[in-house]
Amino acid sequence: MIMPPESAGSVQKYLLLSPINSGSSFAQRLLMANGLPFADEQCQRTLFKHYHPTLIKRIARLQKVDLDSICIVIMVRNPWAWYCSTELNRYEFVFSDCDSELVILTTALNYDKTYAEHFRELRIPETEYEEFFRFKSIFAYWQSYYWAAFELGDEFNVVILPYEELLTHPAECVHELKGLVGHDVNEYLRLPMTPSIDHGNPVGFLDARRKLFVSALSDFSRRALAVGDRFDPHIMRKLGYETTVETDGSRPEHMLNITRFDSERRIRITEISAT
Repeated sequence: MIMPPESAGSVQKYLLLSPINSGSSFAQRLLMANGLPFADEQCQRTLFKHYHPTLIKRIARLQKVDLDSICIVIMVRNPWAWYCSTELNRYEFVFSDCDSELVILTTALNYDKTYAEHFRELRIPETEYEEFFRFKSIFAYWQSYYWAAFELGDEFNVVILPYEELLTHPAECVHELKGLVGHDVNEYLRLPMTPSIDHGNPVGFLDARRKLFVSALSDFSRRALAVGDRFDPHIMRKLGYETTVETDGSRPEHMLNITRFDSERRIRITEISAT
């Protein structure tokens, strides 16, 4: 298990982490609206949601943040959908094509400070964080991020929350996350209908869910096929995703951004480890 029963009682708050463009803003709004207690703003600034998991661990040690009292929720988005969306909306990513070097701009904002300003405030020299902002390719970034997430799960309370699952089965996701740490579950689910204004293309729940089904499937398929097998298949399987794109003209579930999960559970609160 990610969170052994004996450790569950020590967890007091949630902290949401995610790769850039993985639905974290919407997810946090939905979870907070349904009573999940998140770490305070200072903790969320210090352990900013888009920082690499290895960097999160280093900062936590430097700042003496008690990660044992936190349930770390790491977002994952269908890799094919994530790449195709990021190709169109690059945020702080800089890359020329799928195989070129990827740079993450440290001028991007962590609340009211840039990443670089935040690291200076924490007295972290550039030499100690630059490796987490430059990768061989966008796929190298994705692979590095989730391997580090698995390793984080070897030490702390970490769960993986699929973005698509949050949209298609929100009540089940909220119920299981609350159950992990013994919080009462609301009788009624509250859904954020107004658009998020954090960044990018703001959407509420209905718009976000609609995008799963009415996206331009032919264009999505074409661009997904173009990246071929560049996603690490072992990581994809560990995260519960299909490792191939079908070419027979059919519309497999993952081409609709919906993953094929084990039928026994709706949200994959399963073992997270690098082994």
